[in-house]
Amino acid sequence: QQQQAKEAAAARLGESEEVTSDEHPPPPPPPAAPASADENFFVTMHPAITLRPITSCPAKQFEDLQNKQPLWNVLIDMLARHPTFLSEVLADTAASDEGFTGKMLAMYRELYLGAGGRPVCYQPNMLGVFRNDYMEEVHAVTTPATYEHSASWKQVEINTISVSFAGLAPKVGRFHQLVGQIAKNEVARRHPTALAPEERIHIGESDKVVPGALAAASRQYLSWRAETVNATPSSAVDPSTYIPVVCFVIQENERNTTDQYMLSLEVEQSHNIRCIRRTLREINESLMLVELPPIK
Repeated sequence: QQQQAKEAAAARLGESEEVTSDEHPPPPPPPAAPASADENFFVTMHPAITLRPITSCPAKQFEDLQNKQPLWNVLIDMLARHPTFLSEVLADTAASDEGFTGKMLAMYRELYLGAGGRPVCYQPNMLGVFRNDYMEEVHAVTTPATYEHSASWKQVEINTISVSFAGLAPKVGRFHQLVGQIAKNEVARRHPTALAPEERIHIGESDKVVPGALAAASRQYLSWRAETVNATPSSAVDPSTYIPVVCFVIQENERNTTDQYMLSLEVEQSHNIRCIRRTLREINESLMLVELPPIK
């Protein structure tokens, strides 16, 4: 009897699913990837955000992390300026991963060390845009009273090239601020005598700072090249005719367009510097390497 009841229930469930499926057809599948990179392909994606902040950080700990951040920036900058050291410490990794790390290190040595130790592409001024990722370590014995003393934040990653979310982060902070205010008002409406917990959401300025840094680098490059206007007559290129642009090197069928366009539009609108977007394939096919007098 139990088996018959289960079968009858399953049959009813199947009927119910069929009716539901007819009345509310499933959403269409996502668009397939293009057969080639030349096809027009647009994908709409929502930002990866939460309705509320996933975790909180005491103000004192947050300010401590902020104060230490310049030290990490200086460290990364110094490492980037030490090709001999990087070449030595990455040698074993490059040997065990010739297809990726090996090729990266070979290009690095060619550009920054060159033949006979003469750098081909080294410049005294560099721009670094970094994003440090942290995770919270909370001990098992932590209580609300001892939280600030026992919890700590551990750095798990330093991003130095694919530094995303700089454009969206301040807007997400403002979104969380708005949701928090709505929740606070709702608590006050339903429980007039209750005190909502105080919460301060930090609103960063990365959507302005990063474009400002890109613009500063562009101006610095232009001032360098202005020194080469009186280049030797044999030079086939007049550097004064070249206006620098900011190039966003993107992957094929890039989906993180919202964040990137927020930065590029800020560079163009606030600093009047043109931005372009190119994949590595497009750079290889369309750009030309022009020989200019070296920057001293």
